[in-house]
Parts: sequence; structure tokens; C-alpha cells
Amino acid sequence: MPIGKLEPFDLSSKQWPAYIRRVKQYILLNEVKDELQVPLLITIVGEATYTLMCDLCSPAHPESKGFDELVKLVSEHLEPKRSEIAERHVFRLRRQRPGESLTEYLHNLKHLATTCNFGTMLEENLRDQFVSGLANELMRSRIFAEKDIKYKEAVELALALEAAEKHAEVSGSTMTSTSTSSARAPLSGRQQFILRTDHQPLSFIFGKKCGIPQTAASRLQRWAARLSAYDFTVEFVRSSDNGPADALSRLPLPCRRATPSECVSYVQLIEENLPISFKDVSKETKKDPLLSKIVGFVMFGWPSSVAGGEEEKAYFARRNEIVLELGCLIYKYRIIVPPSLRKGVLKEIHEGHLGINKMKNVSRSYVYWPSLDRDIEDLCRKCEACRIVRDSPPRAILHPWEYPLCPWQRVHADFAECAGKKYLIVLDAHSKWVEVISMTRTDAESTILAFQTLFARFGQPAQLVTDNGPPFSALDFKNFCANNGIKSVTTAPYRPQGNGAAENMVKTVKKVIKRALFVKENVSAALNKFLFQYRNCEHATTGVSPAVLMLGRRLRGRLDALRPDVSLVVRSAQERQINQKGGMPRQVGIGDTVMARDYSSKGNKWTEGVVVSQTGPVSYKVDMGKGVEWRRHRDQVIKVNKKNRYSLARTSTLGQEAEQTGENDDERVAVDSDADVTFEDAVGSPGGEGATQAPEDVHSPTPPPPGASARALRAYHRKKKV
Repeated sequence: MPIGKLEPFDLSSKQWPAYIRRVKQYILLNEVKDELQVPLLITIVGEATYTLMCDLCSPAHPESKGFDELVKLVSEHLEPKRSEIAERHVFRLRRQRPGESLTEYLHNLKHLATTCNFGTMLEENLRDQFVSGLANELMRSRIFAEKDIKYKEAVELALALEAAEKHAEVSGSTMTSTSTSSARAPLSGRQQFILRTDHQPLSFIFGKKCGIPQTAASRLQRWAARLSAYDFTVEFVRSSDNGPADALSRLPLPCRRATPSECVSYVQLIEENLPISFKDVSKETKKDPLLSKIVGFVMFGWPSSVAGGEEEKAYFARRNEIVLELGCLIYKYRIIVPPSLRKGVLKEIHEGHLGINKMKNVSRSYVYWPSLDRDIEDLCRKCEACRIVRDSPPRAILHPWEYPLCPWQRVHADFAECAGKKYLIVLDAHSKWVEVISMTRTDAESTILAFQTLFARFGQPAQLVTDNGPPFSALDFKNFCANNGIKSVTTAPYRPQGNGAAENMVKTVKKVIKRALFVKENVSAALNKFLFQYRNCEHATTGVSPAVLMLGRRLRGRLDALRPDVSLVVRSAQERQINQKGGMPRQVGIGDTVMARDYSSKGNKWTEGVVVSQTGPVSYKVDMGKGVEWRRHRDQVIKVNKKNRYSLARTSTLGQEAEQTGENDDERVAVDSDADVTFEDAVGSPGGEGATQAPEDVHSPTPPPPGASARALRAYHRKKKV
């Protein structure tokens, strides 16, 4: 079944490149073959687009074109090549429209830039046009003040200013154009200036390092939004060094002076976010000896060093960032909580059971004391509700199984269930050889019987790794392993990764079964085909096929018929050589009396002996008497029978007669050959059965063929006389 769905292409959308990118992803996801890509494109584009393709390909048809060719034809028709100068002109004229958000404005700029061919200068051009086209003059001026600002930084700054402006509008803070212009008039021209104040927290709040915290009061955020249009540096000075501003602030003004109740400090601004009052913090700070000491340091100056404990040293290391406000110590924008109030603050932070990391993030926006992080960790570890739902610890370092030295030393086993049938899967850890056994039951008795079948075939392993399933945990199965000297090892409960080799093979076998069911193939046949190919294929871990490691050879398959069979070629050559050489079949058995060829210098040509053993297919050992044994080939012995009336004396007589009649040496060789035939074919004995019947070769010699030589004729006549 195909993955995903594509709707027909809408010609009015003009988004043909984006549509083709989706089509290519669909082709990649569904693994569509190259020859099917054109039919797929024609099918999904819809009737209107197909009609357009027919018109563009006329007089040919779209089916005769390639995929890329069809895409190019439609692309050139819907989006003809535009003028680069004209496109860049349209891009330069784009400005932020009234009511258009920065996100929409930036999106439209990116769309226009796609046809401008900016290349590597894309981000620089987007930055310039984005900033110059902003509708908010204050925002544009604020970004202009930044030096060497990059595209992403400009966008982030503009979005932050936009968010601050919206927040100020929601809070009800408005500023008339008259007051804005009057406040900005003395600082026109975007010159950089220094803002000196005797209020130390402002130097950190409006400084460049820290910035405005998200949890700061709304009034501070509104002031930050107003000041963002200017380029300034905040410096802290003492009141004694801030004479002009301090004097002007004390001069009588015609307007009503604010009462002390209307004076607002930073502590009062954040009081609504804390579970305790700043008055309580101030009171407990005076009671605490260490914090009282720190208050004195802040008011009258810090010493060059402190010799107190770790907590006092922690305050000393942050001495330049600790100030005193309404009797409360403030570190940056965080209240330093006295020890007596810390338990209540921790309880408030832990109210939602956010976890250690989120509690630390929340606490760092409001409060501080040196052991804050450690106290939060201890609180979360002691919380019963947090402990029972905590996440699992980080994964331990992978510890693989030791590789066995020989096959079938350690095997992994597990059960697989698919399509209503159960299978026992056994994997050899050394060779990766797999056995899949269909099981009707999975009790201990059936499991033991299946393992006995495997052990009868491959032997008993030294170690068997399984999970904690009922068959493997049964007492009968444990006794079976113990009686056979097998060490049964089980993995940790509810952790299948411990027996990962077997679990991975279970997944693979299930895929084979599901594929067989999908194509309606016999499951057993599909499993056998898979196992055959798997055992013959090189394994990714060992680099050698399981069959070679397990059996020492590859399994012969149908593909092996493509390779030349060397043994068959040699066998054919040997048979051809036998046919060409010819020869006469002779059989010699142990105990037969034979004439063996004598190669000694003083001996006769043939010497009588007895065959005592056969040393090869055509070689024998012949006992010559007196403890002497000769090893002779079948062509070097002649089987004889002492009771045959055609004895060696007759042969010798024939030889002498041949010499007396003046026959040459060739004739003597023929006599010897004739004698060989006589010795081999003579049967029977004078006094026994068949004594009166001569061999067929003697009484019925085969006449020579027409045109035979004189030598063959003389041999024929001698046989006939005998």
C-alpha cells in the first residue's frame, strides 16, 4: 500500500516547483522505479495539467517523454524566465504594510528573493531590505545602532522589540507622539551616550550582559522597550558623584511631589511574585549573623579577603553584584533569602513537581543563596511523588557478549509468535547460524524435545542464553541443561536487549513470515528459502557466511551451476584418455599365483610369485619367496594357474621352435605376447572340472582383419596350431 497521498496540481497556484518536490519525495518514500515515474506523474497531476502536458508535447504524447523533460516543459510554461533586474527592483520596493506582522513581512521578502539570484549574498540582501522596509521608525533606528549585525541577529532583535511593544500596549502603557518626539529630540542623530545612575540594580537590568529577565515587572519591560531605540551605556556612580542629577532631582517643582508611599523600588515590583514579603526578608536578614555581616560589607565596603566559611566566600566572590534595597540583599535581580525562609521558598518552587532542572530555572529568576542548587536536588530526591515517577537513568556503557572461539559454544534462543503460530529460534553466537523450529506447544517438555533434536545434529553447547519465559524458567528445563553440562544464562527481566541477538532474529523471522502471508506463499517454504540464503550470505558482523563458519563450506545452490565444475572437466578428460589408450581388463586377487616382471640384471624376464596385498587400484605386492616382496603394477604381472596344461614349458618350447625355424626377434616378442594371453585366459586343471576344455582364445583364435601385417598373420597361425 503506498505511503502518503498527493492531490492533483492546481494550475492557478503557480507552485509547480514545490509540487514537483513533493512528488519526488513521494517517489523516494515509496521506492518507485524509474520506468514508473512518468506514469505516476501523469496519474496524479490531474486532468487539467495532463491536458496542458499534451498540448506542450504535441504532436507527441506525454507518455513518450522522460520525467525530467515533462517537468521542465510545464515549468517553462507556468514560470517563464524573468528579468533578474526587474525582480530585484520589485524586491527593493517591498515595504512592511500597515497591520502586517514582522513574520509575514519576512516571509514575503524571502519569497521575492527566490527569483533574484542573490547567491551567497542572500542573507546580506535580506537583512538590508528587512531593516530598511520596517514600518516602525524606532525599531529601525534601534537596529541601525548595532554594528556588524547579522541577518539572524537583526531578525531576532526586531521580533523582540515587536513583542515588547505589544506587551506594553496590552499593559495599558501609551506614549503620545509629542512626548516621544520631545524625549527623543535632544538625542537625535543616533549618537552614542553614557547614562549614569546611582541606582545600581539598573546598571545590571539595562546593561548589555544580563538583559531584562522574562519574569521582571511590566514597568521595567516597558522602560526597556522605550530605551531600545537608543544606543547608550549604563554606568553606576555613587550619589556623591552624581551631583547635577541629584541636585536637579531635589529642586522644587511646580508639580505635586510623590509621597513616600508612591515610591516604587525593584523589591516592591517583584513582591507579588514571591511567596513571602520583602519585609519578612528584611527582618530575617537582620537576624541572621552572616547576612547581617554581608549587609555591613555592602554599606561600608568589602574587605580585601574573608576568612569565613564556604557560604561567606560565595558572597565575597559575587560582591560586585550584590546590592542592598529596602533592607534586602539582591544578587543581580534575585533576592537573597535568609536561612529561616528558605524552606518555605523551596516548598513554593516545588509546588508543581517540575523536576530538578525546571525548578532550578524558576529559582534562578527570583531567589538566590549559595546552596540553592544542592537544596533543590535534595528536595526532589526526598520527594516520594517525584521518586515514583522519575525517568530512567542514563543508559550504561554498552557491554557486548564475548565472542565465542568455536561454533555452537554459546547459543541464543527465544520464542516468536506470528500469524497464530509459534516458532523456536536458535542462533549460534560464533557463526550466526540460525535454526527456526515450528512449535505446536511452548511448554518445557516440547522445548526440551526441540533442543534435543538440535543437539543431536550439532552437539551440546557450553552456554545457552534465554529470557525468563516460563519454558526456560521451568525446573525440568533447568535439570535438562544441568544434566547435559549446559550453563543456562537468563537475561534481566523486562529487558530484551540482554538477549539482543535472538530478539533481532525474531524480528527478522517475523518479517519473512509476514511477507510470505502477503504474497500468499507457503510459510514453511518461505522460511526454508530465507534460511538457505541467510546461511550462504556473508554476515555483517563476522564478514563470513554462517555456513562457512559452521560447516566449513558454502551450501551449494542453483547459482553454483553458473560456475565451471573443475571436477567434471577433469573426469571427462580422464574418460577420453581411457578410451584413447584402449587396453584389456584383467583382474588379480590376493593369493593368486602370478608371473611378475623381473627387472634384476641376472634374473629372467618373468618370475613366479604370489600376490599378498593390494596397495592401490592397479598395484600389488608380490611375495617372491625367501622374504622378498616386489611391488608391481597390474601390467607387470600375469595371472597363471599351475594346473593348466598350457604351461610355461609349452611356451618355452614354442619359443625354441621359433628360434630353430629362424624367426627374428619380432616373432619372439609375438610369442611372448601370445604366452601372456595364454596365461591370463587359461582356466581349469588336468584333473579337475574343465580340464578337457581349452580356453576359448586357444581353440578359437580371432582371425586377423583384412590387410593385417605379416607378424599378425604368423601369430594367428601359431595360435591355430596350439
